Amino acid sequence: MLSPKGVNPRTRALTLPSQGQDILGGNLRLLQGASYIRTPFIHLRGSLYLQTEDSSTGNHALHFSVDSHLLLELGERLVARKSVALGELVKNAYDADATRVTVRLRDVSKPGGTILVEDDGEGMTFEDVVAGWMRIATDTKLKSPVSAKYGRPRTGSKGIGRFACRVLADAIMIETVALRPSGEKERVTLSIDWTEFKPGTLVGSVPVAYSRQVVEPSTPTGLKLSLKRVRDVWTDDDILEMRRDLMTLVSPYGVRQALGDLPSSSAIEDPGFEISIDAPELEGVSGPVSEQFLKHSWGRLEGELKEDGTAKYTLEVRRAKRKYSLTAERRFSKAGPARFVVDYFVWKRDYLAGLSISVRDAQKVGIGQGGIRVYLDGFRVLTYGQPGDDWLKLDFDRGRRLTTFRVLKEVDKELERPALFLPGNNQIFGATFLSRLVWCNTSP
Repeated sequence: MLSPKGVNPRTRALTLPSQGQDILGGNLRLLQGASYIRTPFIHLRGSLYLQTEDSSTGNHALHFSVDSHLLLELGERLVARKSVALGELVKNAYDADATRVTVRLRDVSKPGGTILVEDDGEGMTFEDVVAGWMRIATDTKLKSPVSAKYGRPRTGSKGIGRFACRVLADAIMIETVALRPSGEKERVTLSIDWTEFKPGTLVGSVPVAYSRQVVEPSTPTGLKLSLKRVRDVWTDDDILEMRRDLMTLVSPYGVRQALGDLPSSSAIEDPGFEISIDAPELEGVSGPVSEQFLKHSWGRLEGELKEDGTAKYTLEVRRAKRKYSLTAERRFSKAGPARFVVDYFVWKRDYLAGLSISVRDAQKVGIGQGGIRVYLDGFRVLTYGQPGDDWLKLDFDRGRRLTTFRVLKEVDKELERPALFLPGNNQIFGATFLSRLVWCNTSP
């Protein structure tokens, strides 16, 4: 095996390849898997380029190479906030058919803390690590758009999770257990020091130490990311923002309800996906991230737009235990298939019977989490439904009292002055569902 200068040949290491295939007919040699690149370099105006020569013709050629600075540059440009970076790692757990993922914050209120992200997904074999995690911008999710076990739509294709790790911390340890095709379970561990990827060095020239070990069959599969030497201090506001973003990352209405029947090679029913936070430095943040209080809404409005443009609506009034259905006379032939769910809240104790928090706290949730969000393949599309984003003009109409909810008075006789119940974003929790796999509209 070839090894780069200065590296002990007995050390087992991987490199991040920047080329997707071998270059034939030249003197550039790229060894696949756990190997190294040996290639001539030329300097051109202070930059490194790969040079090859076709021995049969004598022609010279140049090839692009990737500077290590690109890892940090992409991370900072693709990941706007720390909470978004963690969200990308949570998405990776979802793609791996995990049923739960836990984000643990340790000593992050000061420099050099640790963030752990653990899931119970399918994990990665050594070959998965080499072909997926160690290769930048693969087409794996294009070739396999749904997960193998639960048939979930995969949520990304740019490898942002890897760049997110680079933005959050200076080092990372990856521990993953997966079932191999042979039937054995294997643990693969990698240690990456991002500070070794210095500007001016090639991404593929920095070795990454790893180990492999066969484990007992009873060992659970999954992935544990240990982000060490966290770069930035996390304030209380940062942690609260993270919780808010993770609360709304996955549709509270469930993957199957949101997406319907998806093409899948597996008949195993998706048990759902739960996100938990363990942040002892800030009281009241730790615990499962969920929005179970939706069942305490005054009512739920659901709508579906069929491929032929027919729109159907169903209103369930929980308090009155009644349901109403309506098919719109108008057809929306060019709108394309879609689905939405909206829960409407009245911030009064009589209308929140059984809710474990106070009306004031419930209103705070409405201010911070209310609005109509957009979900693509089960994950949020920002910034729809963010605080202050009145993209449906709900607050605008409420302020002008343009309409009244006469139907509220008709179905709930106890309501007085129904015009006052024209909803604002802080009273509405809703989502519009789209999918590249189910409802892609290609018609003009």
